[in-house]
Amino acid sequence: MRVRNLGFVCGVLLSLAMALPAFGQGAPGTAFVPGSAPLAGNMAPAVPPLPSPQFGPWPGVSPYGPALDQHFVERGLWQRRTATHERRYYIGLDYLTGQSKEPKGILGNPHAMSYIETIDLANLDTVDDGDTLAQQIQLFEDLGRHGLYTRLNLEGLGKMKVWGLRFHWGYDNPDDSGFMLRAWFSQDRDFFYNRTDQVHASRGRQQALLEEILRTPVNELDPTTFIPRDVTTLAPLYRPLDLNEILQNNLLNLNGLPLDDGTLQKLPDGTYAGGVTVPFDLEFRVDYNVETWGGSLNWMSTPIVRRSWLRVRPLVGIRYLQLRERLRFTGRDSGLTYGEDAGSESNADVKIHSIPNHFDENRDFVIDNAGFDETTQQPQGQQQQGQQATVPSVPFIQFRDPLLSPFPITSFLENDIRSHLAGPEIGLQYDIGGMRFKISGHTKFAFVANHTRAWMDGDNIAMITRDADLLPQTPEEARPNRFSDKDTHTTVSPLFEQSIFAELPIFGALPVIRRVPILQDATFRVGYTFLAVGLVARPSESIVWQGNPREGLFPYIKMDRSTWTASYWSFALDWQY
Repeated sequence: MRVRNLGFVCGVLLSLAMALPAFGQGAPGTAFVPGSAPLAGNMAPAVPPLPSPQFGPWPGVSPYGPALDQHFVERGLWQRRTATHERRYYIGLDYLTGQSKEPKGILGNPHAMSYIETIDLANLDTVDDGDTLAQQIQLFEDLGRHGLYTRLNLEGLGKMKVWGLRFHWGYDNPDDSGFMLRAWFSQDRDFFYNRTDQVHASRGRQQALLEEILRTPVNELDPTTFIPRDVTTLAPLYRPLDLNEILQNNLLNLNGLPLDDGTLQKLPDGTYAGGVTVPFDLEFRVDYNVETWGGSLNWMSTPIVRRSWLRVRPLVGIRYLQLRERLRFTGRDSGLTYGEDAGSESNADVKIHSIPNHFDENRDFVIDNAGFDETTQQPQGQQQQGQQATVPSVPFIQFRDPLLSPFPITSFLENDIRSHLAGPEIGLQYDIGGMRFKISGHTKFAFVANHTRAWMDGDNIAMITRDADLLPQTPEEARPNRFSDKDTHTTVSPLFEQSIFAELPIFGALPVIRRVPILQDATFRVGYTFLAVGLVARPSESIVWQGNPREGLFPYIKMDRSTWTASYWSFALDWQY
């Protein structure tokens, strides 16, 4: 009886199942819509909004899938790489400190005669073997680099230290391709040379008084003061000051400027003869300035080498670099000739000094006297042994009337060169390490268009001790010996840059610093960058040093190109967001 009832129930359920519609996954390409069964009565079924076709069943895309799903072949095997993160951005600011390539060569014409040779040649007819000037010339020739008015070698001025700032911003895509923007600025730290810094501290302290003495006009009522005159005869006007002491203590043995005055020539054997070296006994200063401005845009492809600890990516981009360099020379001279042989127009170039050893051998309270050599001669007025000597009397001759040719005379030359470099670059970007410690860097090569502009300005570049070399001042022309020049060139220059950085997330471990909000997520980065640019015109190497205004000879620009380099240490803060 029970068996018959069970069979009846099963048959009824099977009939109902076959009569009612089934709900489930539809055919391929159709979406399952829950709740679409017909309702009781005549009410239509409630159909909710359909989801996007993108989110359908397989093989559709899930909204929770990876941002990157990549298949690639590595070492002969198919590999799969997925990444769930989106594009990562980073930004940072570097402080730069380092050095730039210092100027090169001799300031002036390197083939011109030295000052010793200049006064020796100019006075051959008036000097014999027993003359004091001949003895002085031989003495300073034996001293070599400690001679009279030596030329300045710019390469011996030391390293040109620079500082600057660099900004960078960029991003990395999930597939490790990326983009980088860099911009930077740097300049020198007051690079200059002042020869008066190397003389004894007691020398040159009365420059204002000395210049007043030099400008004192000739007394037309006193025939003894006519040109040429010994300025020590002005002593009654400056009592109780000792005029000899003032002159000997404030006229200095500084550097000389070698020039081609029209007499320089190259001999058949390859040597040079002629030229002059201009002496400066009041001031000799060289200022050199360098500034760089630049930027680069780089696109990095997916890695060509990828390991768990190494990533190497090729990069391409464009670069701009502006290099500004300026050289300024300033020299001032008294216009006096002095020494025991002074007194004739043929000796107007002669300025005798004691050996610059910073000792007061004759105990006259003037160290390294101007006008004579205290190491080999006893000064006039020497008292008994053991007592202080008086300052000896030395002729200081002025050949120009201060009203017509005012002295001191100032000579200067300024050469300013700006190079604009722009072009494409290629290279490699590499990263080594992980999240806690990473070393990164790049190597770049470029060939850039180099557009160079140069400006020169100056005055009184000549043998200023000789009236015959200078144009006279007139009411219509107050600066007849002034000159200027300019030049423009465009060429192609090779460029190389190498950088390496170490990233350290140290701020999170510092007790106080880690509480500063802006530093909580910052990374400290230290690095080194070396930059070299070939075929760059530099101001110290692009001057033809000639000077004789009477003969129409003035300095001018002649671009001479060489390699410019700079190296920087950088200290930076980086943020990722």
